[in-house]
Amino acid sequence: MYNGLKIKSLIENKGISQKDVYKKAGISKPTFDGLIKEGANPTARNIELIADVLQCSIDYFFDRNIEISDPSLSITGNGNKIQHGDGNIMIETQAKEIEHLQQLLAEKERTIQILMKQYK
Repeated sequence: MYNGLKIKSLIENKGISQKDVYKKAGISKPTFDGLIKEGANPTARNIELIADVLQCSIDYFFDRNIEISDPSLSITGNGNKIQHGDGNIMIETQAKEIEHLQQLLAEKERTIQILMKQYK
């Protein structure tokens, strides 16, 4: 789910103004104000423009709960754990969850690098 508050937080952490961000992104103030509200449903293009200005992935602005389904299993994962009723998880499903976790970790590392550059 999209979380516009992450945009606001990242802007504050970078020490830049909201006006600079929406101007550089080429979007209007009302559009930008809509992006940083809870429950917003922005266009992919606007999120992409903001992410480019803030030098981060668009995935940073989403809280994800990934569901991986197999006809014989019902497995959910949110990057922290995977669950199945009887505890038995097929290797293919584990591989998908591992790949997802690796993607999350890579994104977190990129975010850390961006934030570290701010404080140098």
